[in-house]
Amino acid sequence: MSLLLAKFFLRLMACLPLRANHAIGSALGWACWVIPNRNRSNTLVNLQLCFPAMAKAERNTLARSSLMETGKALTETGWLWYRDATQIRQLIEFPEQESAFAGLPQVSSGTAGTCANPKQQDAAATETTLLITPHFGAWELCPAALASLENPAYLYRPPRALALEPVIKKGRERFGAEMVAVDPAGIKKLLRAVKTKRPVGILPDQEPDPGGGVFADFFGVPANTMTLLPRLAGKSDARVVCLAIERKSKGRGYLIHKVKAEPGLLDNNLEVATAALNRTVEQCVAINPGQYCWSYRRFRWQPDGSRRNYSEHLA
Repeated sequence: MSLLLAKFFLRLMACLPLRANHAIGSALGWACWVIPNRNRSNTLVNLQLCFPAMAKAERNTLARSSLMETGKALTETGWLWYRDATQIRQLIEFPEQESAFAGLPQVSSGTAGTCANPKQQDAAATETTLLITPHFGAWELCPAALASLENPAYLYRPPRALALEPVIKKGRERFGAEMVAVDPAGIKKLLRAVKTKRPVGILPDQEPDPGGGVFADFFGVPANTMTLLPRLAGKSDARVVCLAIERKSKGRGYLIHKVKAEPGLLDNNLEVATAALNRTVEQCVAINPGQYCWSYRRFRWQPDGSRRNYSEHLA
């Protein structure tokens, strides 16, 4: 029953104009702000940890904005999974006046077109492209952005409700990117993809399991941070492309910002690499802090091995 309801909701959201879709999402997010719930509590805890000097009223305004944007992320998922791909691509803009993938090998029908310089394209083919896109704005568009490249793979965490996994995979893979689960088999597949120079996409701000990361500051707070990127880069020559997909107001589309990766992100020293990774994500958040998903339990694990109690509201 839950699967049928989820499919019905996604299909219903896909039928609406994007502006109406976002209006509903915004209303759902506003309700999450008004009614006490886990997402509201998580958001307030994270913002107090990251911005302790910020006035409470300002943090509350930021929390409300973030929850409303997260609501839009929920409702637009169906829109992005079921609407015509060409229509979606027409809503994407690059503020830097060029594709984020300029110089990389691309399929001729991709969103970014074919590289104009064959020598650049041949050189790029000798490297693996690691695409990082944090939980910012319309991050569900990441597979669509990556799909303009040749034969990409995208890492994802399977949902707790396993019945939804086929729906999620189908929605994301329709743009051409292969979805690879975060499990031992998936990691092996990702390593093979890197060795064969396939582009790989990763959400870099997911908290890994204990032992799967090292602690590095994120807005001044120690956060268990993935070490997968430098480990993958060690298997092949690699370049990092960081994207932040900002949602425009009133359903007018999306801006894809190319963010310069911080030096050291692929360093063999994992402490150096994870610190650089978190600084890069901070750059993305700075574009529009209200569009970052602050409701994620980013600081659940603490350096002493204990777990933070997110259910305790830090007013």
